[in-house]
Amino acid sequence: MATEKHSAQQALVLASGVGEVIPARPEGSSVTIKVGGPFLQCPVTVAEGLFDPSREAPQWTSAHRHHQFTEMTYVLEGDMTFLLGEDLHRVEAGAFICVPPEMVHAYLPSRERTTRVLFIALPGGFEGMFEEAGHMPPDADPRAFWSALNQKYDTEVVGPPPQL
Repeated sequence: MATEKHSAQQALVLASGVGEVIPARPEGSSVTIKVGGPFLQCPVTVAEGLFDPSREAPQWTSAHRHHQFTEMTYVLEGDMTFLLGEDLHRVEAGAFICVPPEMVHAYLPSRERTTRVLFIALPGGFEGMFEEAGHMPPDADPRAFWSALNQKYDTEVVGPPPQL
């Protein structure tokens, strides 16, 4: 019996809640890797982010940029505030944000209600950042840990978190 060879790509269907769930800050929040890493060799990273302010107030990310990839966010539930360049944008469920390479940006999930987003990075590979960030050793120097992680995953911090 001959071995079959398949050249067509396989489809992937993930049910709600399926994927690699990675704890995130604030406490009770998470990132679920939908595409990338072990789920599909794909030229894109897709992850669902859940931010729960009932446990701990979400914080701004530091102002940062990526040199190689485009970052996209689709707000599924709740609201977020984005710094894009020098402008602040508050968006609600249904909004789509596309940040091209080299644009300085940061984001703040709602501090009043749960926020869920679909995060997309093109090209893929950024799922490793979420995976490694969720496993910072308890004895690690946070500054050194994040500096190495940012360098590894094409993230250049260019300033402190924005002020509202």
